[in-house]
Amino acid sequence: MSLKILIVDNNATIALNTQSYLKSSGYDIMDIVYSAEDALNKINENKPDLVLMNIKLTGEINSTQATETIKKWFNLPVILTNYSKKREFNHKFVRI
Repeated sequence: MSLKILIVDNNATIALNTQSYLKSSGYDIMDIVYSAEDALNKINENKPDLVLMNIKLTGEINSTQATETIKKWFNLPVILTNYSKKREFNHKFVRI
């Protein structure tokens, strides 16, 4: 059984490219959402195994606040990502 991953990114192109890459690598993408608020709602409906979230999310809840909430309420691992202009993915692991 592969990991169910929730992708959270406010850039649809990056989110879809990430989904394509992960699916081709054998991972199960639970869904893509475009805000931290939507991520919290989606996790409440159906708990993924892992959350892959853009570190630069903005809105009522930013990515850091969302990560803290996800850890506190759902005890899920979150990987914060940042897409660079060099078209490489940089990953930052956060332990909260």
